[in-house]
Amino acid sequence: MQLLTVSAAVSIVAVNPTDSSTQYEILLSVTDASGNQINDLGKNDISCFVDPIEGVGIAAATVTTVEPNGKGLYRVLATPGTQNDPRLIAVIVEQHELAITVQGQSRGEGGIFHGNVVARGQVAITVFNRAGCCSLNPPVNNVPQVFENINPNGMPIIIDCTGVPISDLQGNKGHFQGIQRLRRGSNDSGLLVITSSSASKAFFVACEMADDGVSGRAYSPMMMSSFFKHAGGCQAVGHCLAAGVEDPDSNSLSQVQFWDFRCLPKQLTSMTIPRSGPQFLSTAGAVGLTSFGNGAVLVVGGYNSANIDFYKSDADPFRGSPFEFQTRWNAYDAFPHYQNLNLITDTSGQLYMIAFYRDGDSKDWMDLYSIDLDDATVAVTQVGISKHMTCIEPSNFNAGAGIYIPSSDAFEVYAVSYYASGGAITVNHFTPM
Repeated sequence: MQLLTVSAAVSIVAVNPTDSSTQYEILLSVTDASGNQINDLGKNDISCFVDPIEGVGIAAATVTTVEPNGKGLYRVLATPGTQNDPRLIAVIVEQHELAITVQGQSRGEGGIFHGNVVARGQVAITVFNRAGCCSLNPPVNNVPQVFENINPNGMPIIIDCTGVPISDLQGNKGHFQGIQRLRRGSNDSGLLVITSSSASKAFFVACEMADDGVSGRAYSPMMMSSFFKHAGGCQAVGHCLAAGVEDPDSNSLSQVQFWDFRCLPKQLTSMTIPRSGPQFLSTAGAVGLTSFGNGAVLVVGGYNSANIDFYKSDADPFRGSPFEFQTRWNAYDAFPHYQNLNLITDTSGQLYMIAFYRDGDSKDWMDLYSIDLDDATVAVTQVGISKHMTCIEPSNFNAGAGIYIPSSDAFEVYAVSYYASGGAITVNHFTPM
């Protein structure tokens, strides 16, 4: 199935009471990728659901009115399918074969919502097409060409970490391992999440980007595990992060963890994937995640990515479809010692993997591979030649690197240093030429 390009965004601006105790009013902002208002929606394009009581299930609501309100918003009147206390509302907008689900929290009494109780501005968004295809990150048009067009020269970003005890946590046995940029909304300046190992725990540091795009501020470190002391490479999908943590002593136990950064960081513990087995084969030093078919595919790199495990979900994993192990691909000595692996889906449906490493001459490289995966076998084929990237020290691909997919037209690359120094974390940013 060909994946569709995501080109719209929806936010719930407000949920208000009406004169009728059986209706609620929703104000929706619907825009395209350029921020322009989409103004041709009708009643058949929008549907609403209400979860009346946690754990009971979702009941449909009848949409009675959809109209522009003259202020760049859509006014939607809907009648819940129940008069019980509605706690969660989902609004689905369908247009051009896209369905965009927006969820907001609310407290209600007597079956109605009270004014302005849903989070303002951009809220949780999941995008999929009508055929049910999961689209965790936007699929990219012509991935090989976009790969080739990445500027090989990095630009510095300085993250202020004054007073943040990163060096104390890392000690003399830890360093940064992976970096990702997360998307939390259309007006979000960006959140960088940097994973790290240490002598006592695996942790990450979330960093709020400034509007200038070249600076930011680090938050306090957050522990991922005290048993697994080594956090590895990671990949973000929207406002969620998939990351590996592993036991560097045995090199035979690990986990893949999933975290939601929509508000405060929260681990999605029900999605955790435990891993165990032969030494060096069951670690989780690198993790990649993307949409695939009607669901998603996850890759987990073993020690130095000498073997890669593939997992698949039949539908959206963040909506309860579990990842199931598919197959293991052994690179043996054919691969460089890749430290980070990220996945990307082409609009044609082709799956690709981008791998990062630093060679013995302290040169940084990224490689592109096509992935052909079925239920039992996988073919991994390099596309083109290795791309030499020039990091501004101390950032480098041996410490941590990863991609960010802002749209279907391009992706970007971030790299990080091993350590914080002088009250700052140095990051490199590579953009299209």
